[in-house]
Amino acid sequence: MDSMWLLFQELSILYAICLIGFIAKRAKLLTQHADQVLTQLILSITLPALIVYAMNFSFGGDDWLAFGQLIFLSAYALGIAIMLAWLLNRLTSIEQEKLGIYQSLIIFGNQGFIGFALCYILFAEIGIAYAAVFNLIYLILIWTYCPYLIGRNKTTFTWKHMLFNPGIIATFVGFVCCLLPAPLPTPLLSLLEQIGKMTIPLSMLLIGGLLANLAWKELGRYARDKWIWTASFAKLIVIPLCLFPMLLLPFPFTVIAIATLITASPSAPTTSLFAQKYSGDIYFASAGVFLSTALAGITIPLIYLLLLWLR
Repeated sequence: MDSMWLLFQELSILYAICLIGFIAKRAKLLTQHADQVLTQLILSITLPALIVYAMNFSFGGDDWLAFGQLIFLSAYALGIAIMLAWLLNRLTSIEQEKLGIYQSLIIFGNQGFIGFALCYILFAEIGIAYAAVFNLIYLILIWTYCPYLIGRNKTTFTWKHMLFNPGIIATFVGFVCCLLPAPLPTPLLSLLEQIGKMTIPLSMLLIGGLLANLAWKELGRYARDKWIWTASFAKLIVIPLCLFPMLLLPFPFTVIAIATLITASPSAPTTSLFAQKYSGDIYFASAGVFLSTALAGITIPLIYLLLLWLR
Protein backbone atom coordinates (compact mmCIF):
# COMPACT_ATOMS: atom_id res chain seq x y z
CA MET A 1 0.00 0.00 0.00
CA ASP A 2 2.97 2.32 0.52
CA SER A 3 3.77 2.11 -3.18
CA MET A 4 0.18 3.01 -4.05
CA TRP A 5 0.36 6.05 -1.80
CA LEU A 6 3.59 7.16 -3.47
CA LEU A 7 1.92 6.70 -6.84
CA PHE A 8 -0.98 8.94 -5.84
CA GLN A 9 1.53 11.53 -4.61
CA GLU A 10 3.37 11.55 -7.94
CA LEU A 11 0.15 12.03 -9.90
CA SER A 12 -1.03 14.76 -7.52
CA ILE A 13 2.20 16.68 -8.15
CA LEU A 14 1.57 16.52 -11.90
CA TYR A 15 -1.93 17.92 -11.49
CA ALA A 16 -0.66 20.68 -9.21
CA ILE A 17 2.00 21.79 -11.73
CA CYS A 18 -0.61 21.85 -14.49
CA LEU A 19 -2.86 23.98 -12.28
CA ILE A 20 0.00 26.38 -11.60
CA GLY A 21 0.55 26.78 -15.35
CA PHE A 22 -3.17 27.40 -15.81
CA ILE A 23 -3.25 30.07 -13.10
CA ALA A 24 -0.04 31.70 -14.33
CA LYS A 25 -1.44 32.07 -17.85
CA ARG A 26 -4.78 33.38 -16.59
CA ALA A 27 -2.94 35.89 -14.40
CA LYS A 28 -0.86 37.02 -17.43
CA LEU A 29 2.38 35.90 -15.76
CA LEU A 30 2.95 33.75 -18.86
CA THR A 31 2.40 35.44 -22.21
CA GLN A 32 1.31 33.86 -25.47
CA HIS A 33 4.98 33.81 -26.54
CA ALA A 34 5.72 31.51 -23.58
CA ASP A 35 3.97 28.65 -25.39
CA GLN A 36 6.46 28.72 -28.27
CA VAL A 37 9.45 29.23 -25.98
CA LEU A 38 8.52 26.33 -23.69
CA THR A 39 7.80 24.07 -26.66
CA GLN A 40 11.22 24.65 -28.22
CA LEU A 41 13.00 24.41 -24.86
CA ILE A 42 11.43 21.04 -24.06
CA LEU A 43 11.67 19.44 -27.50
CA SER A 44 15.18 20.66 -28.29
CA ILE A 45 16.99 20.62 -24.91
CA THR A 46 15.40 19.13 -21.81
CA LEU A 47 13.65 16.07 -23.31
CA PRO A 48 16.71 14.93 -25.35
CA ALA A 49 18.82 15.26 -22.18
CA LEU A 50 16.32 13.11 -20.27
CA ILE A 51 16.39 10.45 -23.00
CA VAL A 52 20.19 10.13 -22.97
CA TYR A 53 20.28 10.09 -19.17
CA ALA A 54 17.54 7.43 -18.90
CA MET A 55 19.21 5.17 -21.47
CA ASN A 56 22.63 5.22 -19.82
CA PHE A 57 22.68 1.71 -18.35
CA SER A 58 24.46 -1.58 -18.97
CA PHE A 59 23.14 -5.15 -18.80
CA GLY A 60 24.59 -8.25 -17.26
CA GLY A 61 24.43 -11.65 -18.94
CA ASP A 62 21.23 -12.72 -17.14
CA ASP A 63 19.41 -9.58 -18.22
CA TRP A 64 19.62 -10.10 -21.99
CA LEU A 65 16.71 -12.56 -21.97
CA ALA A 66 14.58 -9.99 -20.16
CA PHE A 67 15.83 -7.43 -22.70
CA GLY A 68 14.40 -9.52 -25.56
CA GLN A 69 11.14 -10.12 -23.72
CA LEU A 70 10.68 -6.40 -23.07
CA ILE A 71 11.36 -5.53 -26.72
CA PHE A 72 8.79 -8.14 -27.78
CA LEU A 73 6.18 -6.79 -25.34
CA SER A 74 6.89 -3.21 -26.41
CA ALA A 75 6.41 -4.05 -30.10
CA TYR A 76 3.24 -5.99 -29.24
CA ALA A 77 1.74 -3.16 -27.15
CA LEU A 78 2.58 -0.46 -29.69
CA GLY A 79 1.26 -2.61 -32.52
CA ILE A 80 -2.05 -3.07 -30.68
CA ALA A 81 -2.20 0.68 -29.97
CA ILE A 82 -1.50 1.66 -33.58
CA MET A 83 -4.10 -0.77 -34.96
CA LEU A 84 -6.72 0.32 -32.41
CA ALA A 85 -6.05 4.00 -33.12
CA TRP A 86 -6.35 3.36 -36.86
CA LEU A 87 -9.61 1.44 -36.39
CA LEU A 88 -11.16 4.10 -34.14
CA ASN A 89 -9.96 6.75 -36.56
CA ARG A 90 -11.90 5.03 -39.37
CA LEU A 91 -15.03 4.83 -37.21
CA THR A 92 -15.05 8.43 -35.96
CA SER A 93 -16.62 11.54 -37.41
CA ILE A 94 -13.99 13.76 -35.82
CA GLU A 95 -12.73 16.89 -37.58
CA GLN A 96 -9.80 16.45 -39.96
CA GLU A 97 -7.41 18.67 -37.96
CA LYS A 98 -7.94 16.50 -34.88
CA LEU A 99 -7.49 13.05 -36.44
CA GLY A 100 -3.72 12.81 -36.01
CA ILE A 101 -3.91 14.16 -32.47
CA TYR A 102 -6.69 11.69 -31.64
CA GLN A 103 -4.53 8.78 -32.79
CA SER A 104 -1.50 10.11 -30.92
CA LEU A 105 -3.47 10.38 -27.67
CA ILE A 106 -4.25 6.66 -27.97
CA ILE A 107 -0.81 5.42 -29.06
CA PHE A 108 1.68 7.48 -27.08
CA GLY A 109 1.82 7.55 -23.29
CA ASN A 110 3.68 9.57 -20.69
CA GLN A 111 6.21 6.76 -20.42
CA GLY A 112 9.22 8.96 -19.76
CA PHE A 113 8.04 10.32 -16.44
CA ILE A 114 5.02 8.51 -15.05
CA GLY A 115 6.27 5.22 -16.50
CA PHE A 116 9.72 5.58 -14.97
CA ALA A 117 8.27 6.84 -11.67
CA LEU A 118 5.96 3.82 -11.43
CA CYS A 119 8.75 1.37 -12.17
CA TYR A 120 11.12 2.94 -9.66
CA ILE A 121 8.48 3.06 -6.91
CA LEU A 122 7.50 -0.59 -7.39
CA PHE A 123 10.73 -2.26 -8.58
CA ALA A 124 13.62 0.07 -7.60
CA GLU A 125 16.72 0.31 -9.86
CA ILE A 126 15.91 -2.76 -11.96
CA GLY A 127 12.59 -1.12 -12.77
CA ILE A 128 14.36 1.88 -14.28
CA ALA A 129 16.66 -0.31 -16.39
CA TYR A 130 13.79 -2.45 -17.68
CA ALA A 131 11.66 0.62 -18.36
CA ALA A 132 14.45 2.15 -20.44
CA VAL A 133 14.64 -1.02 -22.56
CA PHE A 134 10.86 -1.18 -22.98
CA ASN A 135 10.87 2.44 -24.17
CA LEU A 136 13.44 1.98 -26.95
CA ILE A 137 10.91 1.38 -29.75
CA TYR A 138 8.56 3.95 -28.23
CA LEU A 139 11.23 6.66 -28.34
CA ILE A 140 11.83 6.08 -32.04
CA LEU A 141 8.12 6.15 -32.86
CA ILE A 142 7.24 9.19 -30.77
CA TRP A 143 9.88 11.22 -32.62
CA THR A 144 8.87 9.95 -36.05
CA TYR A 145 5.35 8.53 -36.23
CA CYS A 146 3.84 11.00 -33.74
CA PRO A 147 4.92 14.16 -35.62
CA TYR A 148 3.93 12.44 -38.86
CA LEU A 149 0.38 11.84 -37.59
CA ILE A 150 -0.01 15.40 -36.33
CA GLY A 151 1.89 17.37 -38.93
CA ARG A 152 1.60 15.42 -42.18
CA ASN A 153 -1.04 17.82 -43.58
CA LYS A 154 0.69 20.96 -42.30
CA THR A 155 2.97 23.22 -44.31
CA THR A 156 5.39 23.31 -41.35
CA PHE A 157 5.98 19.54 -41.50
CA THR A 158 8.98 18.13 -43.37
CA TRP A 159 10.47 14.64 -43.44
CA LYS A 160 13.90 16.14 -42.78
CA HIS A 161 12.72 17.59 -39.48
CA MET A 162 11.06 14.31 -38.56
CA LEU A 163 14.11 12.13 -39.20
CA PHE A 164 16.80 14.55 -38.02
CA ASN A 165 15.51 16.12 -34.83
CA PRO A 166 16.92 16.34 -31.30
CA GLY A 167 14.76 13.46 -30.07
CA ILE A 168 15.95 10.98 -32.70
CA ILE A 169 19.56 12.09 -32.24
CA ALA A 170 19.24 11.71 -28.46
CA THR A 171 17.72 8.23 -28.86
CA PHE A 172 20.62 7.17 -31.10
CA VAL A 173 23.17 8.58 -28.63
CA GLY A 174 21.39 6.83 -25.78
CA PHE A 175 21.43 3.51 -27.63
CA VAL A 176 25.18 3.90 -28.20
CA CYS A 177 25.57 4.55 -24.47
CA CYS A 178 23.85 1.20 -23.79
CA LEU A 179 26.58 -0.55 -25.79
CA LEU A 180 29.51 1.18 -24.11
CA PRO A 181 31.51 -0.94 -21.64
CA ALA A 182 31.40 1.84 -19.04
CA PRO A 183 28.81 4.48 -18.09
CA LEU A 184 29.18 8.12 -19.07
CA PRO A 185 31.35 10.29 -16.79
CA THR A 186 29.59 11.25 -13.59
CA PRO A 187 29.73 15.05 -14.20
CA LEU A 188 28.13 14.59 -17.63
CA LEU A 189 25.44 12.30 -16.21
CA SER A 190 24.73 14.84 -13.48
CA LEU A 191 24.39 17.58 -16.09
CA LEU A 192 22.00 15.49 -18.21
CA GLU A 193 19.99 14.56 -15.12
CA GLN A 194 19.59 18.15 -13.96
CA ILE A 195 18.55 19.37 -17.41
CA GLY A 196 16.32 16.36 -18.08
CA LYS A 197 14.48 16.70 -14.77
CA MET A 198 13.01 19.97 -16.01
CA THR A 199 11.11 18.22 -18.82
CA ILE A 200 7.98 17.12 -17.00
CA PRO A 201 7.45 20.26 -14.85
CA LEU A 202 7.87 22.41 -17.95
CA SER A 203 5.59 20.12 -19.97
CA MET A 204 2.83 20.26 -17.36
CA LEU A 205 3.21 24.04 -17.03
CA LEU A 206 2.84 24.28 -20.80
CA ILE A 207 -0.27 22.09 -20.80
CA GLY A 208 -1.82 24.18 -18.04
CA GLY A 209 -0.99 27.33 -19.98
CA LEU A 210 -2.49 25.95 -23.19
CA LEU A 211 -5.70 25.03 -21.36
CA ALA A 212 -5.81 28.55 -19.93
CA ASN A 213 -5.98 29.93 -23.46
CA LEU A 214 -9.47 28.45 -23.69
CA ALA A 215 -12.52 30.31 -22.48
CA TRP A 216 -14.43 28.60 -19.67
CA LYS A 217 -17.14 27.71 -22.17
CA GLU A 218 -14.55 26.02 -24.39
CA LEU A 219 -13.10 24.09 -21.45
CA GLY A 220 -16.56 22.74 -20.70
CA ARG A 221 -17.03 21.78 -24.34
CA TYR A 222 -13.78 19.81 -24.44
CA ALA A 223 -14.64 18.15 -21.13
CA ARG A 224 -17.76 16.77 -22.81
CA ASP A 225 -15.99 15.76 -26.03
CA LYS A 226 -16.74 12.06 -26.53
CA TRP A 227 -13.60 11.53 -28.63
CA ILE A 228 -11.37 12.70 -25.79
CA TRP A 229 -13.11 10.23 -23.50
CA THR A 230 -12.86 7.34 -25.98
CA ALA A 231 -9.16 8.08 -26.50
CA SER A 232 -8.59 8.02 -22.73
CA PHE A 233 -10.56 4.79 -22.34
CA ALA A 234 -8.56 3.10 -25.09
CA LYS A 235 -5.23 4.37 -23.74
CA LEU A 236 -5.77 3.66 -20.05
CA ILE A 237 -7.83 0.46 -20.09
CA VAL A 238 -8.20 -1.35 -23.42
CA ILE A 239 -4.53 -1.41 -24.51
CA PRO A 240 -3.08 -2.37 -21.08
CA LEU A 241 -5.62 -5.19 -20.75
CA CYS A 242 -4.37 -6.60 -24.06
CA LEU A 243 -1.10 -7.40 -22.26
CA PHE A 244 -2.78 -9.55 -19.61
CA PRO A 245 -2.74 -12.72 -21.78
CA MET A 246 1.07 -12.48 -21.59
CA LEU A 247 0.75 -13.77 -18.02
CA LEU A 248 0.26 -17.20 -19.62
CA LEU A 249 3.77 -17.06 -21.12
CA PRO A 250 6.88 -18.08 -19.14
CA PHE A 251 7.92 -14.44 -18.62
CA PRO A 252 8.98 -13.11 -15.19
CA PHE A 253 6.19 -11.21 -13.46
CA THR A 254 8.43 -8.16 -13.13
CA VAL A 255 8.84 -7.96 -16.93
CA ILE A 256 5.09 -8.23 -17.60
CA ALA A 257 4.19 -5.84 -14.78
CA ILE A 258 6.62 -3.19 -16.02
CA ALA A 259 5.39 -3.54 -19.61
CA THR A 260 1.75 -3.32 -18.54
CA LEU A 261 2.16 -0.39 -16.16
CA ILE A 262 4.15 1.65 -18.66
CA THR A 263 1.55 0.91 -21.34
CA ALA A 264 -1.15 2.06 -18.90
CA SER A 265 0.43 5.49 -18.47
CA PRO A 266 -1.71 8.45 -19.62
CA SER A 267 -1.36 10.24 -22.95
CA ALA A 268 2.01 11.88 -23.54
CA PRO A 269 2.43 15.66 -23.09
CA THR A 270 4.58 15.42 -26.23
CA THR A 271 1.32 15.22 -28.20
CA SER A 272 0.51 18.75 -27.08
CA LEU A 273 4.04 19.89 -27.92
CA PHE A 274 3.83 18.57 -31.48
CA ALA A 275 0.34 20.03 -31.87
CA GLN A 276 1.81 23.38 -30.84
CA LYS A 277 4.76 23.01 -33.20
CA TYR A 278 2.74 21.92 -36.24
CA SER A 279 -0.23 24.26 -35.69
CA GLY A 280 -2.62 21.47 -34.71
CA ASP A 281 -5.57 21.74 -32.36
CA ILE A 282 -3.49 22.30 -29.23
CA TYR A 283 -6.54 22.67 -27.00
CA PHE A 284 -7.95 19.29 -28.05
CA ALA A 285 -4.50 17.77 -27.46
CA SER A 286 -4.03 19.42 -24.07
CA ALA A 287 -7.53 18.51 -22.90
CA GLY A 288 -6.90 14.89 -23.93
CA VAL A 289 -3.59 14.75 -22.07
CA PHE A 290 -5.07 16.38 -18.97
CA LEU A 291 -8.13 14.10 -18.83
CA SER A 292 -6.12 10.90 -19.26
CA THR A 293 -3.63 12.07 -16.63
CA ALA A 294 -6.47 12.79 -14.20
CA LEU A 295 -8.12 9.40 -14.81
CA ALA A 296 -4.78 7.56 -14.53
CA GLY A 297 -4.82 8.16 -10.78
CA ILE A 298 -7.67 5.65 -10.67
CA THR A 299 -6.94 3.30 -13.58
CA ILE A 300 -3.24 2.60 -12.96
CA PRO A 301 -3.72 1.33 -9.37
CA LEU A 302 -6.63 -0.82 -10.56
CA ILE A 303 -4.54 -2.30 -13.39
CA TYR A 304 -1.71 -3.10 -10.96
CA LEU A 305 -4.04 -4.66 -8.38
CA LEU A 306 -5.57 -6.83 -11.12
CA LEU A 307 -2.08 -7.91 -12.20
CA LEU A 308 -1.26 -8.95 -8.63
CA TRP A 309 -4.50 -10.88 -8.35
CA LEU A 310 -3.91 -12.79 -11.60
CA ARG A 311 -0.17 -13.50 -11.23
